[in-house]
Amino acid sequence: MLKIEEIKRKKISFSILVSVILILVLICSFVLFFQIKEYRNYKVITENFYYYFASTKIEFSASVALNSKDKIISIENDNIEITSYPIYYKNSNKMVLPKNMEIVYPFKARPLYKLGVYSEILLKGDYLYVNSEFGTGRLYDCFLYDGDDLYVFLENTIVIVNGTKYNLGPMSYAKVGMNSIGIYDKQKDNFTYIDNVNSTIEAYTDEYMINLSKDLYKYNSSTYSLIKNVEALDSVEF
Repeated sequence: MLKIEEIKRKKISFSILVSVILILVLICSFVLFFQIKEYRNYKVITENFYYYFASTKIEFSASVALNSKDKIISIENDNIEITSYPIYYKNSNKMVLPKNMEIVYPFKARPLYKLGVYSEILLKGDYLYVNSEFGTGRLYDCFLYDGDDLYVFLENTIVIVNGTKYNLGPMSYAKVGMNSIGIYDKQKDNFTYIDNVNSTIEAYTDEYMINLSKDLYKYNSSTYSLIKNVEALDSVEF
C-alpha cells in the first residue's frame, strides 16, 4: 500500500515538473518570438554629427541603429570616443544625449526626472521637442544636468562668469571645471573656454536661476539641490 502511494506521489511530482518545464518553454518561446520580431525591424543608417571636445570641433559620421519605433539604440564609430558631451546633427537643429541626463522642471512640485540615453532633442521653429524611449513631447521651462559638471540649456539662458554675460540659445551647454568653464553657444556654433574663474558661476532664465558652481537652482525665492545620482531618478514620460 505504501509503495502504491509513493508511486502516485512520484507520478504527481513528475507531472508537475513536466508542466513547469512546458510553461517555461512557452514563456521562453514567446519572449524569443518578440525579440526576433523586434530585431528584424531594426535598421542601421549613417548620420553626420559633430561635438566639441574642449574648444575643438570634431565632425564625424556614425552608424546609427534604430529600433522598430525609430528610436536610437546605438551610435558607433570606431575612431570616436563618445562621452557625455551632447552630439549635434551636422545638417539640422537636432541633438542626441549620449548618456542618461537629469531633466529639471523647477516649476513642478516634483521637479527631477531622468531623460534616457540617446534621447533626441529637436528645435522646430521656436519650440523644442524630445523623442525618447518613453515617448515624445514638447520641452519648456526645464534644463538638463549630468549629475557631475555638465549643464544643457533648453531655452534662452544667460550665463555669468567673472561678471561677463554670455547669452546662449536653446541646446547650448556649459561644462564646469576646477576654476574654469567651457561654454558652447549652439546658435552661433561657438565654444568659449574661460580659466581663472574667480566668482560663482550662475545661469538665468526668465523663470529660474542655476548656481553652476554648487549644483543648485532657485525658483520662487526657494533654493533646491540637484541630485548627483541620475540613475536613481524615475524616467520622465511624455
